[in-house]
Amino acid sequence: MGAPATVSGRNDILLEGGGKICGNAFYHLNDRNIVHGTMLYGTNFEAMSQALTPDKAKLQSKGVTSVKSRVSVLKDVLPLSLPTLRQCLRQQLTDRCIRLTEDDVQTIKAIEADYYDPIYLFGKSQHTDTTLQGHIDGCGMITFQFSLKGTLIDNVRLKGDFFTLEDASLAFRSAWSGVEFTPTHLIAALHERHPERSIRGLTVEQLSALITQEFPK
Repeated sequence: MGAPATVSGRNDILLEGGGKICGNAFYHLNDRNIVHGTMLYGTNFEAMSQALTPDKAKLQSKGVTSVKSRVSVLKDVLPLSLPTLRQCLRQQLTDRCIRLTEDDVQTIKAIEADYYDPIYLFGKSQHTDTTLQGHIDGCGMITFQFSLKGTLIDNVRLKGDFFTLEDASLAFRSAWSGVEFTPTHLIAALHERHPERSIRGLTVEQLSALITQEFPK
């Protein structure tokens, strides 16, 4: 469409010499893959900066100091209105049109309602004793939240902007539950159970380094 853009990292599209205009996410479940992306045509930068509060380590990994300095908008480089841009995208990215019936719309609304449930949006209040987190090149931001019973791991919760190849939370919970909460025991369990294989681009060596460097004092 004429925008001077390049692919960057795992999932971003950047304007040449500028900021991010497109991001994508990927999720793998059993025999299915879900891929979705967004394009930023225009925005209120002040409101966006207040709404988006990424971890400082993630911004540093991109070489920027703020959300605003990280992004750009398409309307500044494309001589297209938003309706025209939408039409161009339809022509280039689709080969057919699916029209939803009223029954389809009502079914979608019923499914959608579950995702507005506060428990789904914010999660149940769960006790966390300690957190280990950091940014891993080629993988993304990763955060482990541990619940402990004495010195043993009782539960592990996982958050981040990485791409999963299977249920990563289950993989790490299975590998670390009941393990002594020390760097040595965590790393030993990695080599034995290999839960890192559930996250695209993550290696035992990278995760071991994160555990060694960021382990809570």
